[in-house]
Amino acid sequence: MKQWLIVLLFGFSLIFTACDSKSDKEYYDNGLQLIKTESYSEALVEFETLLKEFPESEFAENSIFEIGKLYHGRVIKNLSAEESFRKAILYYSRVYKEFPNSVNAPNSMFMVGFILANDLKAYDEAKTIYREFLEKYPSSELASSAKEELDHIGLDPEEILKKKLSVND
Repeated sequence: MKQWLIVLLFGFSLIFTACDSKSDKEYYDNGLQLIKTESYSEALVEFETLLKEFPESEFAENSIFEIGKLYHGRVIKNLSAEESFRKAILYYSRVYKEFPNSVNAPNSMFMVGFILANDLKAYDEAKTIYREFLEKYPSSELASSAKEELDHIGLDPEEILKKKLSVND
């Protein structure tokens, strides 16, 4: 009798556990919906859970990109600006390294260079990323922006203006 009860309880627990799990699409859609309602920490949990439970999902790359955007936007509480930017770089880098042919790859790589140059003032690292970007994605719509960033990296707005005016003379 005791064994029968144990088997029955185990069976019920399997049924309830199976009914409670979500699909990768549900995690992804929930994450996007939570972003719309500005529930950013909850969205982050949805995307991270998707990546943990479904690492090969068709939604993995977009989830990684969305996480990068969340950290870049500094909307996750209790993180310093630098921590948030470093995490954004980590996730954006995953996109272009793991999915180099995806539609998000060029944007991700450009954003890594942008964060390094403009937010973290890591100019040498940013130059390296921008140069790699131009080699990998020369026909990207962001190529001209990457060239401009390289031309003006480390300059303050006044210096950029002077440089532009001297070119036009």
